[in-house]
Amino acid sequence: MNNTPSFLKTHRRIILILCLALFIRAIPACLFFGSYDSFILDKIYSAVKSADRYEVYNLHAFEHSPGFFWYLGMIDFFVKLTAIPFHIVFKFPAIFADLAITFLIYRSFLNLSSPPEAASNKAALYALNPAAILITAVNGQVDSILAFFCFLAWYFWKFGSNFRIASAVFLGIGAVIKEIPVILIPAFWGKLKRFKERRDYFIFFLLPVAIAAVIAYFTTGLGFIANLMKYQSSSGFWGVSLISRYLANNIGSGLFAGLPLFIRQYMRYISLAVLGFVWAACFKKKEALSSILLVFTAFYFVAPGFAPQYLVWVIPFAVMAGDPMLRPYTIFVSIVLALWYTPILVTGDPTASYHLIRWLNFTRNLFSLFGWITTGIWSYRLLMSHQ
Repeated sequence: MNNTPSFLKTHRRIILILCLALFIRAIPACLFFGSYDSFILDKIYSAVKSADRYEVYNLHAFEHSPGFFWYLGMIDFFVKLTAIPFHIVFKFPAIFADLAITFLIYRSFLNLSSPPEAASNKAALYALNPAAILITAVNGQVDSILAFFCFLAWYFWKFGSNFRIASAVFLGIGAVIKEIPVILIPAFWGKLKRFKERRDYFIFFLLPVAIAAVIAYFTTGLGFIANLMKYQSSSGFWGVSLISRYLANNIGSGLFAGLPLFIRQYMRYISLAVLGFVWAACFKKKEALSSILLVFTAFYFVAPGFAPQYLVWVIPFAVMAGDPMLRPYTIFVSIVLALWYTPILVTGDPTASYHLIRWLNFTRNLFSLFGWITTGIWSYRLLMSHQ
């Protein structure tokens, strides 16, 4: 008996949401080249075609993990295969990651006994989230893919108690693409009672990382380690670096002139100390989901630099948790991203976001400050909760 009509009827809403999510991402992804990230990665992509990998990785000071470099190689393969422009091919894996996250949210709510319509409505909160759309379709980066592997790690943790090793492996794969998932390990460790369980989780997390490191060593030498250690996102557009830059540029007598340099050099150690406190708090929480939200929001609050694409990481977890702080976060972040990307889209200059007219720059910084304060309040609320 053919059950296809019944399946389509049951899951019709989520299918429509996925189609809509694809459409509203695909159009701007194809029409617009992207942000400064797309510009730089296009240059590196061009270098990949004209030089050996060792030279590209070391001479171009490629500061991402080896998996990101191989990702560019995969994009190169598809560009040659299809003759589709680089910026379009580069964006679509992240778009598909967004769709996969949407479907995982839907499946998660079904697993929690929500009816299909209610589960679809929850999934739509991510599929149609303006911040997620702007980051994936306009910016051009891999952070939605990173968020997908982090969410997949949580999904197997939550709904596959016999497959928690898979959770560790997927988190490790995310770290191969971009090293950020390592900060989530305590969020999962805190729910394990025995040292052996924590040891095994860490070993399986390291498995894909170790494989990638060995391959990277034989293809790029030790340069990838030095480059990774140097990685730091742009400063001056978010949080403490935004405040320090404002004080240095607007308060007379040179009193704060050296503050931005101090923040850039030493804030990472303060951030690590704060995250250490947050990681300890993860061991007191009942749910990994709450711990993940706490780690990400605390990271946003204490991070010394700002990369717009980072702001997508927390969104699927906040949707899953039904956290009320997602609404103000989305509003402020979406305005910041719109003000960040619009000058690029209007002028075609990938560096336009760094040279805004005074009132537009002030407006973007103001909403960036609101978004940053929101993450501070959010992380504090999570820290005080007992979930």
